[in-house]
Amino acid sequence: MKNITVLLGLLMGIMSLISCDKIDQPIPLGPNPIDCYGSLYPNGDSTHYANNAKPIFSENTNSDRNFLIEDFTGHKCQGCSVAGVTAEEIAENNYGRVFVSAIHAGPNGSTSSGSLQFNGPAPFFHDFTCDEGLEIGYYFGNGLSGSPFVANPNGMINRMDVGSGFPLIHPSNWNSFILGPLSANDLKVNIQSAKNYYPSTRGLFLHTEVELLDANLTNELRIVVQLHEDSIVKPQLVVFLIKINQMEIQQI
Repeated sequence: MKNITVLLGLLMGIMSLISCDKIDQPIPLGPNPIDCYGSLYPNGDSTHYANNAKPIFSENTNSDRNFLIEDFTGHKCQGCSVAGVTAEEIAENNYGRVFVSAIHAGPNGSTSSGSLQFNGPAPFFHDFTCDEGLEIGYYFGNGLSGSPFVANPNGMINRMDVGSGFPLIHPSNWNSFILGPLSANDLKVNIQSAKNYYPSTRGLFLHTEVELLDANLTNELRIVVQLHEDSIVKPQLVVFLIKINQMEIQQI
C-alpha cells in the first residue's frame, strides 16, 4: 500500500490580517448543497461527523519552531541526489522538527557550459516534473528578474528571505541556516492538526487550529496542505567525476 504523508504549513502573504475569527463554512453553499460527507464519511452525514468524529483540540503548549526544506531537484540532475541525501540527513538528525519536500522543477541541473549534461536512454526516462512544481520553481526562480536560482539543486527553508531578496539557499548551507533558528525557537505561529482517514471510502478529513503568537505579523496568513507520495521509486542520475592526469573518467 502506498504511504501518503500530510504536510501542513503556513504561508504569509502580502495583505493585512483582517480577522482571526473562526470560519464555519468558507465555501458558500447553493440552494441544494451536496453533503460530501455522505461519500467520504462512511458512518453518516456531516451532523454525525461533527458530533462523533470531529476532533477537539486541547491547549497548545508547543514551543518548538519547525522547518520545511523544499528541495528543488530533477531526475537527470547530477548533483541532486547528493542534495536529497543532505536534506534527509538533516531531517533525521532533527526528527519531528525538520521536514523535506522534493519539488521537481525541471529534469536537469545547470545548463551552463561548464556543467555535465546527460540526455541518455532508459532507465533515466521517468520525468517527475509537474505543472505545480514548475510553477513554484518559476516563481522563486528564473521567473523573477535577478533571482539567484540558476540550477537544480537548490532549496528554500520555510520560504524565508535569506538576505538576497529571495529564499533560495544552496544545499551546502541548509544545515547551518537551520541550526541557529532551530535552537532559538522564535515561534511566531502555532499550529495543531488532526486527521481522520477512512480506508473504505478513501476519505481524508484534516482539521487545523492556528494560533498567532507574534502580534507584529500583519500579513495575510494562509494554510497550505500538501499530500506527499513517498513510495514511487525511479532511477536518479548520479555522476562521479574523477580527474587523473587531466583525463576525466565519467561513471554513470
